[in-house]
Amino acid sequence: MKILIADCGSTSARWALHDTLQPGEPTVITTSGFNASALDTDAIAALIAPVAQMARMADEIRFYGAGCRAGEPSERVAAAFATIAPDARITVATDIYAAIHALAPADTAIVAILGTGVNAVVASQGEIIDAVPSTGYILGDYGSGASMGRTLMGLYVSGRLPLDLQRSLESDHGITVAAVIDSVYRGAAPRAFLGSFAPYILSHDAHPFIAKLIEDEFTMFVNVSLRPLYERHKADIRLSGSIAAHFLHHISAAISASLPGARLSAVTANPIDCIRP
Repeated sequence: MKILIADCGSTSARWALHDTLQPGEPTVITTSGFNASALDTDAIAALIAPVAQMARMADEIRFYGAGCRAGEPSERVAAAFATIAPDARITVATDIYAAIHALAPADTAIVAILGTGVNAVVASQGEIIDAVPSTGYILGDYGSGASMGRTLMGLYVSGRLPLDLQRSLESDHGITVAAVIDSVYRGAAPRAFLGSFAPYILSHDAHPFIAKLIEDEFTMFVNVSLRPLYERHKADIRLSGSIAAHFLHHISAAISASLPGARLSAVTANPIDCIRP
């Protein structure tokens, strides 16, 4: 039996095809990601087209995706897969379940995604028992790639960045104020555009201005997304996502400073690497 497992964020998606009859490492590929909440079935079908061959090989498809809340968004994703793999059994769930199944399948823990976006829950025995409302990158998602990019671009557009950072941004990314405004307000993927500045922020984390931006973002992440859950459950904290993995030192410092006694016990950049059928 072949099972295709996918973890799809707003920026990238990771796909692992397992063959349960032939133990060994799965076939893994990475494609562009998407958020299902803002897309129709045809748009989703176009975005998953690069994995059509893998999908047709699978007897079962388990898709964990950003924006795949129960109801219409999940149904659109399932319908899109049905067009390329009509014989497969298809299961669609929000991406937080990929993190839960990877990091807390059989105990109780605070599980949070820190990637382009943010999601934080308490999981027990693989099920969500408590959660912080997910506000999205416009109203919150502090600590996410999109939120850090939003802060950085806000400072850039308003002329409040130090000149050396302004020049390096324009040189490294080829941006202008007009281009940023167009990408954020009229572009097809503003969340992913803002999140694309996370590597720049990480590579300049020794700059005092950027160091303060990072500290403020993760302090807000801890206070908004983790503190309410930790105060109610006193459980271990486990993090998933690219931002969690690459900014681990900064996140650990924010947790130590703002949640004394809290324990960060596990971090993974790619939860499907930890999930087995």
